[in-house]
Amino acid sequence: MHINNRKHSIRNKKLILSLSIILLILFSICFIYLSSYYKAEDRVDLFLKSDDTVIIEREKNKISFIPKKGYEDCLIFYPGGKVEFISYAPLMKKISENGIKCILLKMPFNLAVFNPMRALSEIDNEREDINFHISGHSLGGSMASLLIGKNENIFSSLILLASYSSSDISNTSIPILSIYGTNDGVLNMESYEKYKKNLPQNMKEIVIEGGNHSSFALYGEQKNDGKSELEDMEQIEISSTLISDFIKAL
Repeated sequence: MHINNRKHSIRNKKLILSLSIILLILFSICFIYLSSYYKAEDRVDLFLKSDDTVIIEREKNKISFIPKKGYEDCLIFYPGGKVEFISYAPLMKKISENGIKCILLKMPFNLAVFNPMRALSEIDNEREDINFHISGHSLGGSMASLLIGKNENIFSSLILLASYSSSDISNTSIPILSIYGTNDGVLNMESYEKYKKNLPQNMKEIVIEGGNHSSFALYGEQKNDGKSELEDMEQIEISSTLISDFIKAL
């Protein structure tokens, strides 16, 4: 009897040790995955300085781009998955120069999936007469779509950059703009076409000829992406104009 108890105790210790090793390995894999991401190019700093047209306010988890002449529209932006959020500063700065306040959000572990409702916390800090718009790149766009599905009465529009909605928001009355580049090698076009049914039929789609996935921001070339045929910053310039015009026309 004593021997059986001893064998049982040894088996339990071995089991606990094995589980501990497995958990340690899984934790290490998760840590490595979450701690690796696309970092912003150094020149992004040039777009993080206030000037004659835009006031820039930096906080721990967000950056606000505020038009000096005032604004009636506020765009809240979700970064792409595993992309350093400040990479989108050039796009936000260009849009804000057109009289639209932009709030660029930092997501936990650079993944919007960990806080898809984050934009709601920003709305309480604004004037009541502001028109709110939500936008996101890639995974960020999909999470923005999820937010719209549950809070469409709060937002005036949804803008998707190289993204699609995996949740059904086809009945929403909110205007939606979808933009992607012809050379995008990251966006799964089969999924993009498949999930079009989740968007309203009057969704506006604009394809940037020669554009790719990563050139909506400045974080270098993304793995598996196609090569852009556009000049440096051209896709950001084009996108900022398309987004600004879309918002102003509403």
